[in-house]
Amino acid sequence: MISHADWAEIKVAYLAGCLVKILHDNQPELKITRQDFLCVQIAGLCHDLGLPDDIPEKWKHEQMSVLMFDDIVKSLKAENENVLKEHGLDEKDVTFIKELIEGAKDSVAEWTYEGRAEDKSFLYEIVANKQNGIDVDKWDYFARDCHHLGIRNSFDHHRLLKFAREADNVYDMFRTRYTLHRQAYQHKICNIIEEM
Repeated sequence: MISHADWAEIKVAYLAGCLVKILHDNQPELKITRQDFLCVQIAGLCHDLGLPDDIPEKWKHEQMSVLMFDDIVKSLKAENENVLKEHGLDEKDVTFIKELIEGAKDSVAEWTYEGRAEDKSFLYEIVANKQNGIDVDKWDYFARDCHHLGIRNSFDHHRLLKFAREADNVYDMFRTRYTLHRQAYQHKICNIIEEM
């Protein structure tokens, strides 16, 4: 049976794929490849592998997710050394997936990523966007958390995907984020339970 956490990862991979497909279809000048598409989806599927409670406090779950992804790749290669090539991927793509899982670095003066060149920088903001917090992982948990908490979700990710250049949709996302933090995530009872 698939757990809620597993469904969440599947949904993030699906949403990441939807966003990359829309960008590919509507902006061919971005030159998004099949490999780019697959890497972003894999990163969406694996970005929260390291969320269990038993990871050391000094680690971030993204670091644990990268280590777990590395282990998965090693296991797959042990069974079939050509597994990456069979899916049109190579070691640079594996590096790219790990960079996507870790999320965009804080603004740096020069491009330091190895998985993709700077002209593909937008891909680093799809799964785990640390620059402005707009990423498909948030879309998923906003919808889920609003539903379960009975909070109105003014953000519609379907609309954002359809009209990706309209600012009103982004404002709705931040409004929903603010509401969730005010009414749920930062609620005093949640904070007490977290401390326990």
